[in-house]
Amino acid sequence: MKYLFVYGSLRGLRLANASLENYQLVLVKSNKINDVVTIVPKENCIVYGNIDRINKSFENAIDRYERVSENFYKKHYLEVLDWKHNVKRKCLVYILNFDYYKQINAKYRIVPIEHGDYVRYLKEIYGE
Repeated sequence: MKYLFVYGSLRGLRLANASLENYQLVLVKSNKINDVVTIVPKENCIVYGNIDRINKSFENAIDRYERVSENFYKKHYLEVLDWKHNVKRKCLVYILNFDYYKQINAKYRIVPIEHGDYVRYLKEIYGE
């Protein structure tokens, strides 16, 4: 089993139980593909999310969802603060590969997302 930190669509509307320091949640808008959420390094910022324990089968499913084999998202291992146990855990984190946009010759722009704005956005999507 390993730990997975989720911060975007995989998180859904669950209350956060973890945080990742020195990263910022952003929306990537493109002229060729749908908007996606990812994180980018940024000092003094925090991304809120959830830590889940996953098995290899679930990891493989997420790899397909995040299109890892197409080089759309990349897998990283980062230290994430687990609030429940007050410890930092090495977690698998999927982060957008910006080189993918170059591969498909797409233009994009990055829009920072505040945590509250993202929760409101998710509630609109999920109708809650």
